[in-house]
Amino acid sequence: MSMSSSKMHKIGVATDFPEGQAVALDVSGLSVVVCHVDDKFYAVENRCSHDDAALCVAKDDGSSRGELEGFEIVCPRHFAKFDIRDGTVSKPPAICPIEIFDVTLKGESVFLELES
Repeated sequence: MSMSSSKMHKIGVATDFPEGQAVALDVSGLSVVVCHVDDKFYAVENRCSHDDAALCVAKDDGSSRGELEGFEIVCPRHFAKFDIRDGTVSKPPAICPIEIFDVTLKGESVFLELES
């Protein structure tokens, strides 16, 4: 019987993810969006389930950020919305949820949990 295991990846410190921001980064080859809302951290895949577009776009400062409306991340292509707390669709045209990941804050360090 095999048991799935997960691995914690340090992705930065709390101040790397300002309140109300969605920041994309690459973690072990996976593009994820880390969101800081209401003093909590959330992470979702950086992919709209409607047409595989990235949820975050490159900004002039070199970062890649997405648009948040409360607990929803908005796809820049067709404006589908997803709840960052559970990945569910909150506005079409997307109909399938997106993957979410556990985020843990230890002191000031932020960790993302990925299945290994």
